[in-house]
Amino acid sequence: MIGGEVKGKRGSSRVDFTERYSTGVVSFDSVLKGGVPVGSLVLMLTDEGAGASEFAFTSAAKLSLVRDRPDMKQFAFGDFYSHMQFPKQVTYVSISRARTDVQLEIDASFDPGLASAFKRHVRFMDFSPSFFQGSGVPAHWLQMADDLEEEYEDEGDDDARYYDPSGTLIIDVVEEAAKDGIVYVDSLTDMVINNRMDDQEMMMILKGMRRVLHQWRGVIFFILHKGVLPPMEEIRFKDCFDAVMNFEWIVSPKSSKRQRYLYFEKFAGVLPILNRESIVRFSTEISYASGFVVVNAERIM
Repeated sequence: MIGGEVKGKRGSSRVDFTERYSTGVVSFDSVLKGGVPVGSLVLMLTDEGAGASEFAFTSAAKLSLVRDRPDMKQFAFGDFYSHMQFPKQVTYVSISRARTDVQLEIDASFDPGLASAFKRHVRFMDFSPSFFQGSGVPAHWLQMADDLEEEYEDEGDDDARYYDPSGTLIIDVVEEAAKDGIVYVDSLTDMVINNRMDDQEMMMILKGMRRVLHQWRGVIFFILHKGVLPPMEEIRFKDCFDAVMNFEWIVSPKSSKRQRYLYFEKFAGVLPILNRESIVRFSTEISYASGFVVVNAERIM
């Protein structure tokens, strides 16, 4: 294990920020010297289709696969796996999309082995019934989704659906799932537009989560789409997080081809490493065989 515990007052313990969890994206973890610091609250700020969802799918599938099949670590991560530390649990929380919807997207986008790993091993928590409750969405549309959901009842891990009119049950769910684990919340975008909780209250919850996450020994990722919030409000939300991963599309000046890029606006425990190696951003791609992949780390020469 990298790092250790620092004893604080009253005998409490705080996890050293140099301890890291693998994300399952080995091309990403290798640059970060093992992965994401334990205790990190991470905002994935993304252009539409720029890779945040695919990063989450890939990470959740690969980490859950090696958790249940330790013999797959060498296959999934190569020789680098012996230096990695893995979370004990991986959870995907969906605010507005049913499990079937998410799984169909993964099935169409990735190799069957990766798609199957997500389907069989990832703990999936579906809040979509609560999200649409009280809205103008016809009830029979939601019933159709529930009927399809029956196909997955015996194949997924903890495929529970949560009804929560107040929108607060997710707090308890995330707390339990984040203990010694990684949680992906898809998405903060949905939580913002749902209006069950005002932005100020949501920011307070995020700041409180950030405060206690070290004690839980967890990492939580929230996806937020660019342009949903006014610029000043977006800045205030960013301030609630330890890290901001920015997923974007860049058009080449020499052609009309677009390229996905990832860079960090801030990341405690990570940016010093990237600065030392003069890394400014990563070019990325979505591979059918491997999911989200870091193709190249661009450096200032």
